[in-house]
Amino acid sequence: MSDKTEKFTAFGTIPDAYQSELLTIAGEECNEVAVRISKMQRFGIDEVEPGQLNTNAARLSMEIGNLQCMIDELVDEGLVDREWVSIGYHEKADKLPRFMRNTKVRS
Repeated sequence: MSDKTEKFTAFGTIPDAYQSELLTIAGEECNEVAVRISKMQRFGIDEVEPGQLNTNAARLSMEIGNLQCMIDELVDEGLVDREWVSIGYHEKADKLPRFMRNTKVRS
């Protein structure tokens, strides 16, 4: 029987306060991109939300820019490896056509 008071011990390097804050902000930016994607799907690409000046497409573009900024900060801080980012990018680009249910409509 195991001792229920035994604590889990992390064996990796724990982010310091600055790194933790960068990771938190990056996660928030990921969520903001997801929200913009959802709004675009629900209300349209060119819809301008009441009280806003920009379309959903423009707002998604800006959120992706915010996320890209945070990715660069994570790379600069050594929390993310740009080479692995590139590998992930190319793996997704290669897999995407196989997993898409729809084909691109050319106009």
